[in-house]
Amino acid sequence: MKKLFVLSLLVLPTLFLLSCNSKTVKVDDEITVFIQRGDKKVVLLQPNTPIEECFPLKKGQFVEYAFQSENSVDFNFHYHVEHKVYYPAKEDDVESFKGKYTADTDRVYCLMWTSYWEDPKNITYVFNLGN
Repeated sequence: MKKLFVLSLLVLPTLFLLSCNSKTVKVDDEITVFIQRGDKKVVLLQPNTPIEECFPLKKGQFVEYAFQSENSVDFNFHYHVEHKVYYPAKEDDVESFKGKYTADTDRVYCLMWTSYWEDPKNITYVFNLGN
């Protein structure tokens, strides 16, 4: 019984941290690591490999978002209608940006970053959805 208690004290916190704090996503033959820290995420952005965070919004819902990068990046907030892409926000060569958008119809929206630096760069971002 004592061994089981000690094992649970060691294993359960580790499993919790692994399940909450990180996931790995493969993007265009590059490995990109996402580390979630509370409501902020830190992303290692590979050169010339865009990263997207997409989420559904219903009509009337809003998203508030902000990010800070180690170096300048191209950023956009966009959505698709058939074969056309619309950009409620698009900023080139910025190190930080924040915005808020209220959906006029139900659809999927995406935050997207691209870096043209030779080395991978960290981006810290947060977004919150509300009614």
